[in-house]
Amino acid sequence: ILPAELENSNNFQGFTDFCHTLPLSRGKEDDEEEDNISGEFKGSFRVYPLPPDPNEPMPPRIFETLPPSDPEECLVRIYIIQATDLQPSDPNGLADPYLEVELGKTKMNTRDEYVPNSINPMFG
Repeated sequence: ILPAELENSNNFQGFTDFCHTLPLSRGKEDDEEEDNISGEFKGSFRVYPLPPDPNEPMPPRIFETLPPSDPEECLVRIYIIQATDLQPSDPNGLADPYLEVELGKTKMNTRDEYVPNSINPMFG
């Protein structure tokens, strides 16, 4: 377990992202305090002018070094140690929590290994 965020860990070289997050607004901006942000776009795009002469080479692309976006097989490990202050779901004010994880088309759960009568279960 790392003692700090990945962004602050030397092992991850600052864990920076080439993408930018831009707010997506709906409607017109007005002076009212009501927020019209409806979502976020995370990505990056650039607009380059084309050379006047079509025989000139195209300007260099900024994303030439990106890896291909083909699917890549990988192993994902998830460690869930403890849950705290879960919402009670039983009449006695407690719950019978279990873990459920979904990643892509894969879904796994520990329903058969639930922790009885707890809202602060230890899983690991």
